[in-house]
Amino acid sequence: MNSDILTLAEVAECLSLGEDRVRALLEAGELPGRRIGDQWYVTRRKLLAFIEGEEEAPPARPTPPKPRSDANVFPFTNTWRCGRCDQMNAPERVECAHCGRARSVPLINFRLGS
Repeated sequence: MNSDILTLAEVAECLSLGEDRVRALLEAGELPGRRIGDQWYVTRRKLLAFIEGEEEAPPARPTPPKPRSDANVFPFTNTWRCGRCDQMNAPERVECAHCGRARSVPLINFRLGS
């Protein structure tokens, strides 16, 4: 432990824990560390502060917002959804802008540039 940056194995040895347990603590955010690629690293200063109880737990990761129950409800418009690629299209389009499929719902009371 001559370096200021410790590997997962060195942290496990220092805490007298198995590497799997240390990895679980790091992934849960209970132990301060940084993941670079597949490897975890902890600074000696942060590890000592954690052991002494001075290190505050990192802020919790924000949870993604829950999908709204009306997520698939669209306000009344003449837009149409493509049956092949599920893309929303403007009412004046006859073919899907994404995949080119022809509109299957007929145009009702829609006039182009009268």
